[in-house]
Amino acid sequence: MKTMFNHLFSPIKINNVTVKNRILQPAHAKIYEDRIDNGALTSERNAYYHAERAKGGAGLIIME
Repeated sequence: MKTMFNHLFSPIKINNVTVKNRILQPAHAKIYEDRIDNGALTSERNAYYHAERAKGGAGLIIME
């Protein structure tokens, strides 16, 4: 199957950054944040959520 998607798994250069593959996670709603005094702070759960996506092999993760 990898040969069918060689382009997907190949690196891509964006300006001066090389991303290891073309698999990306776009920005989406924050689901694991803590609200303190009308502000939003990231939580350990949110950090874990994104770390797991990175471990899964996404070449680029976009966060707001």
